[in-house]
Amino acid sequence: MIRLFWLSLSLVVILSGLLFLRGGMPEGEAQPGGWRAWLLGSDALRVQQRELQEARDAQQREGVEENRTRLAAIETQLHRVLERLERLESLPKSVDVRLEQGGVIARQEDKAWRIVNLFNREREFRERVVFEKPFSRSPRVTLGVVGMEPGLEKIHFQLTTESVDAQGFTLVVMTRAEERPRELRVSWMAFGE
Repeated sequence: MIRLFWLSLSLVVILSGLLFLRGGMPEGEAQPGGWRAWLLGSDALRVQQRELQEARDAQQREGVEENRTRLAAIETQLHRVLERLERLESLPKSVDVRLEQGGVIARQEDKAWRIVNLFNREREFRERVVFEKPFSRSPRVTLGVVGMEPGLEKIHFQLTTESVDAQGFTLVVMTRAEERPRELRVSWMAFGE
């Protein structure tokens, strides 16, 4: 308790000495900075204010640099988008897409069947399909089975196209069985320009 008394008394003496040296207590807010300016002195306050302003200026410069970096990235992205747009504008405005479809029936008695590999029981059916009207370039061709009468045993088959050009394509049916299928109906669709 006594120590606290002496500490308080020492603080009062120090503050009184400061009051005496500074010329008395400032009146209200008349002096800029209030009690802090009075206690630290106006020179110290100016130094603190200058340091604070320098810190603000540094933050602002960093913000400006960060914004410049962001702006450069956005400009790069915009340039890429404009290049893509120019490429798209250079494409033809309209494309004449045409669709043609038809079907092929592969029967057991057709002469187009031939044995490819006797030991694996692989057979092949090939038929050239010619389009009614030629395309300007090779179209895309899709195939599908729309009907099948297999025969007496299970049959494995695969449909493919070969030699696709503007005039037509070759339909290839590959089977693996002892006998040919009785009937296989294949639908095709070609689309292109």
